[in-house]
Amino acid sequence: MYFAVIGDIVSSKSLKERTKIQKKLENCLMMLNEKYEDVMIKKLSITLGDEFQALFSDGKYLLEIIHRIELEIYPVKLRFGIGIGNIEFDYGNLDSPYQSDGSVWWNARRAIEKVEAKKSKNKIEYISNIYIISNDEVFNNRINIILDMCYSIKSTWKEKQIELISYTIGKYGFKGDFIYKDVASYFGQSISTIYGKYKASKYSNYVNVMNVITMEIISEGEKA
Repeated sequence: MYFAVIGDIVSSKSLKERTKIQKKLENCLMMLNEKYEDVMIKKLSITLGDEFQALFSDGKYLLEIIHRIELEIYPVKLRFGIGIGNIEFDYGNLDSPYQSDGSVWWNARRAIEKVEAKKSKNKIEYISNIYIISNDEVFNNRINIILDMCYSIKSTWKEKQIELISYTIGKYGFKGDFIYKDVASYFGQSISTIYGKYKASKYSNYVNVMNVITMEIISEGEKA
């Protein structure tokens, strides 16, 4: 099994400074390609307009990578589809996002389309900007309900909390072993202030659930 990610900037044509945002996205993808190259079959590449995609051999960093892109491009809104499946053929290489097809890509495409469809139809629930599709509908339903619940936390983050969370994930990933003193020193704030921001954002709870979802993704990918 393989793992594909398709991402897209929401309402990109209406954005001010669109060219500047596209360049920022491009730089972000280049940086992540360097850091996570060991799990990439195809690097993160911009494909059509403001859409980008990548193919992975392992699912352990998918959500971490998605959050790093999302937080780097904030406040611009993004949506993501994750597909889990097989490759029918691949005639390209690491640097080419093209010449590859299979259920992993079909599922990723269905997933990102699902984000848009759910957002447009449902006005009273929290709907995640991340959707995951494999060939197992039970897995799909379970994991995406959890992602919607996580989005109800993420959507409450304030700008200062996002700045803190962006730094934390950028430096430590989805690990919880960072030292508050070091983070406080970076921001020039007291440990109690930093601790309060983490607690108010429910950051530890959020990351714990993201890590649980990641284990589910890995397990789903190991199915024959």
